[in-house]
Amino acid sequence: MKGNHYIERAEAARNECPEVAGGRSSVCCMAKAKKTKPRERLFQWRATLIKGTPARYLGYVSAPDEETARQIAAEEFKVSDVLRDRIAVQRES
Repeated sequence: MKGNHYIERAEAARNECPEVAGGRSSVCCMAKAKKTKPRERLFQWRATLIKGTPARYLGYVSAPDEETARQIAAEEFKVSDVLRDRIAVQRES
């Protein structure tokens, strides 16, 4: 009978496992998942300087949030301290 063969193999595997006392557990010698640090996801942000009409496109920056994107854009595109509050960023999808 085909079904008995599979049951016998499962019982034999349980009895061979050193971690299972008496071969009673159905879960045997399973590898544990590795714990990794969650990665900080960076998004692409389009930075624009709103100084006049039309607004001046600065470029793209990678940052995890809007405020950080503004700070990175100000440093990367050399925007003066006076105009830093006029940087607008939009998250690209």
